[in-house]
Amino acid sequence: MAMEEIKKTNLDMFLWLSDIPAARLSRSHFSGRAKSDMLLNNLCESFNKQLVGARDKPIITCLEYIREYMTMRIVNVKKMQATARGPLIPQATKAWDEIQTEASKLTVMMVDEVTYQVKSLRSQCVVNVEDRTCTCRRWDLTSMPCKHAVAALYDMIENNMHVGTFIGEVG
Repeated sequence: MAMEEIKKTNLDMFLWLSDIPAARLSRSHFSGRAKSDMLLNNLCESFNKQLVGARDKPIITCLEYIREYMTMRIVNVKKMQATARGPLIPQATKAWDEIQTEASKLTVMMVDEVTYQVKSLRSQCVVNVEDRTCTCRRWDLTSMPCKHAVAALYDMIENNMHVGTFIGEVG
């Protein structure tokens, strides 16, 4: 267990972590409300870092600085979108390609028409395509199908089952 390893290595850290409720540390305790697997507030931190140069300026100058920064940011995002080879930006396309590659290595067993047991060499998960859930919780948290869900959906396609109603809209 990871906490036992930490206890052996660094007792102070173990005691500090022990005071934090598991609901704040483990994905298994997160609600399905979050739609990102990032637990940081990097967007706000990045934005605030950009404002450092304008903070000591008069309000109109500060607002103009923010407007110019945001315009430049929007242009950069549009440039990135223009390089996309599909509906996703390049980073999301790369992540999706990796998920598909990993999914092709998994073994799928149909439990019933909406529930699948998906195995790898080291673990197994249960996917419910109707509820869009997986026991790894990634699909629940991000709304993007995990490798287990993709493997289950591929199995449905191979068995001539209609998957369109189960994929639906992301979000």
